[in-house]
Amino acid sequence: MQNDFNVQIKFPSKDQEENVNIITISGRKEKIDEARAAIIALIPVTQEYPLDAMFHSDLIGQKGAGLQELTSKYNINIKVPQKPAEGEEPTSKY
Repeated sequence: MQNDFNVQIKFPSKDQEENVNIITISGRKEKIDEARAAIIALIPVTQEYPLDAMFHSDLIGQKGAGLQELTSKYNINIKVPQKPAEGEEPTSKY
């Protein structure tokens, strides 16, 4: 990535006792901005959304075709939970 954006990237040392999550990027301003955006794009994000169990089969589709289409098209992972325990509200992770 340093070569792609012509910047220097310094990550925190693994030996640091504190949990420091600061990455230092050095270079020209526009290249720093591009490298920062590329790094942020690599950070995985998990979000949970409530989804009534009656819609699970619509989301999954026949033989999982609906899930496969969504995961391929948007480069995401979708996990549909097993049948929830009585009284629990089901959620799906995207």
